[in-house]
Amino acid sequence: MTSRGAGFSEGVGDIDSPDTGGIRRLQRVAREHWMLIAGAVVISMLAALAFAFTSDDTYEAEAVIQVTPVTDEASFSGLPVIGQFSDPLRDLQTLARQVNTPDVEQAAARVLAEEGGVSSSGDVTAVPIGESFLLSVSAEASDPEEAARIANAFAYAAVGVRSAEFYPELRRVVGSLGDSPPGGAVTSRLAGVRALVGGR
Repeated sequence: MTSRGAGFSEGVGDIDSPDTGGIRRLQRVAREHWMLIAGAVVISMLAALAFAFTSDDTYEAEAVIQVTPVTDEASFSGLPVIGQFSDPLRDLQTLARQVNTPDVEQAAARVLAEEGGVSSSGDVTAVPIGESFLLSVSAEASDPEEAARIANAFAYAAVGVRSAEFYPELRRVVGSLGDSPPGGAVTSRLAGVRALVGGR
């Protein structure tokens, strides 16, 4: 019994002497400089609260454009379309870059103005989603509904601008084929492109 008690008291002495010296020094420093430490904590809390109340929340919304590459090379060759006979992923990157052009921005602004909502375009980005035929159009704004309206407006505007570029070229091709000497290939392509006039 005596041996165990001695061993226990010796163990307590080992813990108290070398290992707790640093803790005791920290306690002494904390007692001596408690006002400075408390002041630093209060200042940090006040700064965090000020930032929380003064910073604006930002919301992000996404609209996704699904692209279906055309497969009829004979009819669409030379037209501004995304086709499997060219490099569709490269064309999709071109479409993504077009989202931030002035033409699309102006068209999106008109869509937003017609809705009677926001007129600001916010922060809009467009990127292809992986190697799929999906294009992500995302917008940031201080209001979630505003961000959604902006993303949708830019998606619709991008499609509209592409259509506005496509149909004049289509009419040009129709006119060129109509002036060409008739033949099997010309007649077949002319019938194909004429079917596109007035379509979506």
